Amino acid sequence: MRVLYTLPKSGHGGFVDMKSQLLALYVSAKVANLYFPKIVIYCNNWGSSQLEKSDHDFSFAEIDTSLENCPYYDEAQWSISKVFIYSLQKEPFIHCDIDAFMWGGIPEQFLEKRFIFQNFEPLTC
Repeated sequence: MRVLYTLPKSGHGGFVDMKSQLLALYVSAKVANLYFPKIVIYCNNWGSSQLEKSDHDFSFAEIDTSLENCPYYDEAQWSISKVFIYSLQKEPFIHCDIDAFMWGGIPEQFLEKRFIFQNFEPLTC
């Protein structure tokens, strides 16, 4: 199963700065890679250049710039880019937020489910 990350199209995604965001991404992706062999980052060209300029060796299996094609983007509506990326997927995947860390992996019984979620958000249901 592939693990996907989405790097926002601009800005630093609620982090203090881009350096902090990229550090969190680096740690999260390295931990995920302990359990999943294929880690993919979705971004736009700007995001790809931020990854290239970084001091971190992300070793993503793929850097996909499909976010260039996202028809709508507003920093306040960051989830739209995630939904856009979900719509492109043709095989099972896990989307991991940059600030989420899979310490200990994901239990096998969850990986067999049709949908899994990080947490329940009662105010949005």
